[in-house]
Amino acid sequence: MAIKLIELFKTKLNEEGICDEDKACYNRLANITVLRTTVKKAIMTVPYNVSVYQMIKYLKEHFNKNINNSDKG
Repeated sequence: MAIKLIELFKTKLNEEGICDEDKACYNRLANITVLRTTVKKAIMTVPYNVSVYQMIKYLKEHFNKNINNSDKG
């Protein structure tokens, strides 16, 4: 799934008609390292009918945790 996400971000970068702000966002997203642990919790809860909102929340939590840990080092 992580590979598919990176592919999606790179595809979005090549779309015509996206604004510069969106292009900058997709560029940043395409260049991050998406690990299995990043998407695992969100994907594993799909059978339990987790909402898209909750999946996004799980992903944000993972990135926030990693940002906070890198600030401490």
